[in-house]
Amino acid sequence: MTYKSKRGQSVPKRILEIDNAPVSSLRGLLSKMFVKLLKQKLALSFSKEHENKLLMEKWNTLVLQYLKDPRNAISQDKDSIAGARGNLHKELLKSTMSMVVFGKATRFLESPKFDISVRIYDKEGVNVIAEVSETVNTGPILFSEEDNDEE
Repeated sequence: MTYKSKRGQSVPKRILEIDNAPVSSLRGLLSKMFVKLLKQKLALSFSKEHENKLLMEKWNTLVLQYLKDPRNAISQDKDSIAGARGNLHKELLKSTMSMVVFGKATRFLESPKFDISVRIYDKEGVNVIAEVSETVNTGPILFSEEDNDEE
């Protein structure tokens, strides 16, 4: 099944559209960053027609894993899953994204945390005048049994 947005675009076309759009706001930046992370995770260029089927298979696998993840608190009945799936598609394929949705997007990519780094420059745009980096946890870190043995 190929997901189509309200505007009738398939997931691969929507991802390409977001990736090729200029960044005009901070919310647009988060959306573009998600698309770039998705492309790296899936190791696809999204530009070759034969990759669309593979993209949809990988996308659907990530969606199903996200929907089943207990950290996301989604009831596992048919109606709740269908609603959550539609909402997830809508949130992840918009051209803008809030920081909360970006956190959800990193969980979608199966990551329990991410780093944000910001570097600001002087008026000439040449010299770095300040730089910060922070780690954001997007949910409880799930340890394997091997990790628990080391404690």
